[in-house]
Amino acid sequence: MNNAPRTAPPAQAKTEAISRDDVAPTPDTRRIELGRRGEDTVVALIEDWGWTLLDRNWSCRFGEIDIVAMDGHELAIIEVKTRSSLNFGHPAEAVDDRKLQRLGRLAAQWLSEHPDVRAGTVRIDVAAILQQGTYLDCEYLHGVTL
Repeated sequence: MNNAPRTAPPAQAKTEAISRDDVAPTPDTRRIELGRRGEDTVVALIEDWGWTLLDRNWSCRFGEIDIVAMDGHELAIIEVKTRSSLNFGHPAEAVDDRKLQRLGRLAAQWLSEHPDVRAGTVRIDVAAILQQGTYLDCEYLHGVTL
């Protein structure tokens, strides 16, 4: 006779694959997705204008540049602000003097890390995107200054 204690067989966990479609989006994932859609819209727009996309979501220890593009001989540093409503103001209002100064420093850093890029001038543009239902409306501001 075996006096060893009896143990139950290990429980079999029921597992199911859960797709991303089965999970309700959180406010953060909706915000990130809306921001990505806004940037995609701006990239398509500038490519339609014949500009050359050089970089997207470039970052360094000082911050991030959403889009870097060449418009002829001008280097465009593009800040994209996307909003789902005007509850917190117009998207362009989020780009204040402090943000413009940071973008200027980031542009200088980007150029120092890309010495092969020759730009006659550098400018900061703001793409203000507002969601209108499923449509994204873009107001594009060239050469925003302090």
